[in-house]
Amino acid sequence: MAQEELIQNSNIPYTIVRATQFFEFVGGIADVATEGETVRVSSALMQPIVSDDVAAAVADFTLEAPVNGIVDVAGPDQIRMDEFIRAYFNVTQDKRQVVTDANALYYGSVEVNDQSLVPNDDRPVRIATTYFQDWLSKL
Repeated sequence: MAQEELIQNSNIPYTIVRATQFFEFVGGIADVATEGETVRVSSALMQPIVSDDVAAAVADFTLEAPVNGIVDVAGPDQIRMDEFIRAYFNVTQDKRQVVTDANALYYGSVEVNDQSLVPNDDRPVRIATTYFQDWLSKL
């Protein structure tokens, strides 16, 4: 946030690209939320994206005229965090039990709700083309 603030307050043209959670972090999210064989996570809505689509969006925005603002990039699917992890576990045959817990903290320290991990309605958004199920089918 401090870096973004410095950029926004400068006289340099800019585009700040904010991405939603990466598909590739699903295992890490589960690991941080694991106690024994139980994974406690929120059912907060997410709109995750594959890192390749983020890289492509950053490259595109780099070549375009600066917007002097923030743009969001997100995947095409909205999914609840608990279902995101369950789907991953199903494909990877992880036997841990996912428990939906409204009080579970994201990465052990952040409270989330249905607006926390999806694009901001007040900003432009670019929706990527890679679906979570397609990514999972390649694991």
